[in-house]
Amino acid sequence: MGEARFPLAWGLSHLLAGVLTLAGASAAFAQSAGPVDDAGPLDELLLRPALSGDETDDEAGAGGAPQALPINDGIATRLTDAAVADDGEAGPGPAGRTNVAQGVVEPGSPAVDAGDPFEPIGMRMGSLLLFPRLTQSIGVASNSAYSAGGEAGLISRTEAELELRSDWARHQLTVTAAGEYTERIDADTDPIPQAAVDGELRFDLRNGFSLAFGSNYEYATESASSANLSSSVDGRAGAHEFGGYVELERDGGKLDFTLRGSAGREVYENATLIGGGVLDQSDRNLNAFGVSARLGYGASPAFQPFVEAGIATDVHDLALDRNGQRRDSVTVGLRGGVEIDLNEKLTGEVAIGYSRQSFEDDAIEDLAGITVDGTLNWSPERDSNVALTLSTDLGGSTQAGQNGSVAYGANLVATRRVRANLEVNATAGVDYTSYDSLGRTDTLYTVGVGVDHWFNRFVALSADAEYQALESSAAGTSYESTTITMGLTMRR
Repeated sequence: MGEARFPLAWGLSHLLAGVLTLAGASAAFAQSAGPVDDAGPLDELLLRPALSGDETDDEAGAGGAPQALPINDGIATRLTDAAVADDGEAGPGPAGRTNVAQGVVEPGSPAVDAGDPFEPIGMRMGSLLLFPRLTQSIGVASNSAYSAGGEAGLISRTEAELELRSDWARHQLTVTAAGEYTERIDADTDPIPQAAVDGELRFDLRNGFSLAFGSNYEYATESASSANLSSSVDGRAGAHEFGGYVELERDGGKLDFTLRGSAGREVYENATLIGGGVLDQSDRNLNAFGVSARLGYGASPAFQPFVEAGIATDVHDLALDRNGQRRDSVTVGLRGGVEIDLNEKLTGEVAIGYSRQSFEDDAIEDLAGITVDGTLNWSPERDSNVALTLSTDLGGSTQAGQNGSVAYGANLVATRRVRANLEVNATAGVDYTSYDSLGRTDTLYTVGVGVDHWFNRFVALSADAEYQALESSAAGTSYESTTITMGLTMRR
């Protein structure tokens, strides 16, 4: 994995540098923009009047950016962006006193609620707020490679999270990054790294219109037991996925819509073979382009049904793959669902649809399937949250005549703040992958529990336990692994 580290660092640094450069220009624009009455003709058409902080929060918080249609997700491993609590503000004192002494706050940092000494306060960078989090833990795993034939061992795991968000009266910049690095302490084996960075700059226009520009980068590794790697592969091979999009949205009316265009690229590293040598995977490298449109009807503030359609194309770097077949393709999809907003109790959306991928080579059958996608967030009571994520992905194949896979995922995360300084969580997930023309199926089960005990708002003792099991119809591929770790979490 040595050759993977430079592309990963290069991709992360350049993507973050580009977003921050755009942020600086946008911050200057947001601070210098005057009232609409003083704007020119173009500004009068595009810019909303400046809003107060409360009005901005209400409009920006209604709903979320719609999910892209599930078309050709090239990397199987996905990272979930960690939720970061908002910084609080000190309120008025008792008995009408408004000049109650405030807690000591680092210069340049936002004020925090003195009544909750365990909330993160972040770091202020001009008109931007930065929230970092780092967890270093050690533990034991019954199968440290998370693959068939893996051995037990001591592991070290480093997890890093970062959120950068704007503090502007109008427009919004958000950058989230997450990474994980797991390696054996007692043996010389390949580490398991993964990382993701997402950034979006949104401009608030008039009458509920907004224009957003976004970019993303993801890095993951494939296990040697993957259906896309041969049995002679040793270790894990890296895969990079990055791209960007532009999105025009109308929200808050009876009839809302979203128009989205995207472009991306997937790059696969060469795999190391048992006994030496490498497996060239350049035939998997591709460029992807897609457009989608979504139309929603505001039947009520709580429920908004919608329909969405999209089309995408994959263009590979090489006209022929390792088997002499043409794998360029076109994917079309259609789905319908409902967006839910029951204030703090239940928010999110769920949709069902159909996608079909057609290949340029007639010898490869079309890949098609029902799609189920959505995110639901439920808060049964104060300090308790349950999040459900549903996903469907179409994946490619490297085997002659095979059309790829349809993968369904369902993941549940429950969190509970037992005391001000004690948080517990539980996770459960099922990922089912059907390799259509190959006739292979894989089912991955995951359950876990965790606890964080905060000594103050900056440092916590963390403990986690997880069980993972893969049941595969392919001989010699199934495995089980139990992992228990303990470490320190630091945040700002």
